[in-house]
Amino acid sequence: MPNTRAEAIQAHDREIDRLEGLVASGHRFLRFPRDLEGEFVADFSARYINYRRRVLLVAFLVLLAAGILDMLFVHGAESQAMVLRYAVVSPLAALIVLFSRSRWFGPRQQPVLAAFVLVTAAMMFGLMSLGDAQLVLVYSPGVLLVAMFTGMLLHLRFWLALTLLLLIGGGYLVFIGELRPQAPELVAAYSIFYVTAAFMALYAGYRVEHSARRQFLHRRLLWLKQNELEMANHQLQELVDQDGLTGIANRRHFDEQLAAEWNRARRGGYPLSLLLIDLDFFKNYNDTYGHQAGDDCLIVMGSVLRAHSQRSGDLAARYGGEEFAMILPATSGEDAREIGWRVVRDIAAYRIPHRASAAADVVTASVGVACIVPTPLHAPRDLLMAADSALYAAKRNGRNRVEVSPWSGDLAPVGFDAGA
Repeated sequence: MPNTRAEAIQAHDREIDRLEGLVASGHRFLRFPRDLEGEFVADFSARYINYRRRVLLVAFLVLLAAGILDMLFVHGAESQAMVLRYAVVSPLAALIVLFSRSRWFGPRQQPVLAAFVLVTAAMMFGLMSLGDAQLVLVYSPGVLLVAMFTGMLLHLRFWLALTLLLLIGGGYLVFIGELRPQAPELVAAYSIFYVTAAFMALYAGYRVEHSARRQFLHRRLLWLKQNELEMANHQLQELVDQDGLTGIANRRHFDEQLAAEWNRARRGGYPLSLLLIDLDFFKNYNDTYGHQAGDDCLIVMGSVLRAHSQRSGDLAARYGGEEFAMILPATSGEDAREIGWRVVRDIAAYRIPHRASAAADVVTASVGVACIVPTPLHAPRDLLMAADSALYAAKRNGRNRVEVSPWSGDLAPVGFDAGA
C-alpha cells in the first residue's frame, strides 16, 4: 500500500522548489506554467476588480465631460461630433461600465476593459476625421491619454496592453499622416510623443504585473511553508500522542481524550462507554517466549483495537504495559460489550501459541466494560474505576471473556472459548 503521507510531503516539497525556482528566474516574460498561470490570472483579476470598476467609471465621466472640446474646436461638424460622442460612443461605454458592476465582470475583466479602450480610441479617430488637419492636433493629446490610460491605469495584462497600444498606434499614424504636407515636424513630434507615452505606460504596466506575479509566488510560498509547518507540528503532536510500539494513542493522550469526550457526552446527554483490555498471563508469555515476541503480541493488540475504533471520537490507546483501553462515545453498554466480545474473538483468532497460559493454549484477552451517561455528580475517574472493576471480574471469572460493570445496566458477562 503506498505511503500517501510520504507522497504528499514529496509533492509539497517539489512545489516549493518549483516556486522558488520561478522567483529566482524573475519571470521576465510574464508567463507561468499553465497550472499556475490560471491561478495567477484569477488572483490578479480578483485583487483589482474594485479598482478597475472605479477607474472605468472615472474614465466614462471624463469621456462625457470632454465634450466641451468638441464645441470649442469642431467647427462646422459640431452636431456630428455630439452624435458620435453622446449617441454612439457614450451608450456603448455606459453599457461596459454597467457590466463592470455585475457579477459576470470578474472572469471577463480583460476583454471588457479592452473593449472600453477600443471604443474610446475609435471615438478619438472619428473626431479627428470630422474636420481638417487641425483636429488631428487637437485630439492627439487625447490619444496619448488613452495610451497612458491603457498601459498604466487599467492594470491590463501586459501582452494585452501591448497589443492594444500597437493597434491604436497604427491607427494614430494613419491620421497624423494627413499632416505630413503641411507640418512634417508636428507629425514627427506627435509620433515621438505617442511612442514615448506608450513606452512609459507599458513599462509601468509591466512593473505592476511583474510585481503582482512576484507577490503571488511569495504568497503561495508562504502558504505552502505554513502548511509545511502545520504538518510538522501535526507529526510532532502525533509522536507526542502515540505509543511508540503499537502506533495507537498513549496514556497521556488517552487521559486528555477521555476528559474531552466526557464533557461532550455530558453536554449532549448521550452515553459514553469505556473498555479496559488486558492480555491474559502476559508476564508468563514474556518469560516463556521473550520480550521481542511479547512486543509482537502488543503490536497485534494495537492493530485489533485500531480496527474496532474507526468512528470519529473513538480512541484506542495503550493504557500501560499489556493493558489497553478504548473510548467509545455515544455507545450503549450493550454495543460496547459486543465490541469487547469482538476484540476477545479477534485476538484469539490470531492463534498465537501461549503454552504458559491457564486460560487457553493461545494468546487471549480479558475485557472490562463500563458505560454511563455523564452527569455533574460523576467524573471520568468513576468510569475508569467501573471499567477496571469489570476487568478484574473478567480475570477472576477465568479470563478470556468480557465483563460489564453494573453501571451499564442489567447485562450478563460474556465469555469466549478461544479453542472453539
